[in-house]
Amino acid sequence: MGRYGGNGAIRRATVEDAAEIASILNHPTVRPTIGPGDQVLDPTALLADLKNILLFDEGGGQFFHWRGPGIYEAHSFYLVRGKDALAKGREAIRLMFEEYGAEKLWRAPPVENRPARWFNRQLGFRSLGIVQMALIYSPTGVCELFEMKGL
Repeated sequence: MGRYGGNGAIRRATVEDAAEIASILNHPTVRPTIGPGDQVLDPTALLADLKNILLFDEGGGQFFHWRGPGIYEAHSFYLVRGKDALAKGREAIRLMFEEYGAEKLWRAPPVENRPARWFNRQLGFRSLGIVQMALIYSPTGVCELFEMKGL
C-alpha cells in the first residue's frame, strides 16, 4: 500500500483514538482539504457521540456524521492519495452499508474543491447538482450535493 497505507484493516474509531485521528486531520497535506481556516481540529466531541461513525486506519479515513435514522453525511481525510484512498473509501462505504445499517450517504463539497468532487464521483456517489448550503467548511456556501443509497 505504500507510505501510510497500512494493511488495509479499517476499524471504527473511539474517543481513545482522538489523538491519532487529530494527527491525520491536522497533517499539512490533509488539513487544507478539510475546509478553510487553520484552527487545530479535535475529533473528540464527534467521536463521543456514538451515533457518528468514523472508520479509519493510519492512512486516514471516513467520518460519517449521523443525520437521521440510516442517513449519514460523509467526510474523507486521507494521507494517501489516488488508488489507495479510493480503495480505503470504498471499503469504508461498504462497511457502512453492510455492518452499520446505513441506508443513504450524502456529501456536499464546496464547488471550489474540485478534487473532492472528483473523489466522490470515483467512489460511486451520484451528483444531485449544485446547491447553496450553509456549511462551515465552504467559503461561499455553494456546494455540489452527492448521494449514495444502499448497495
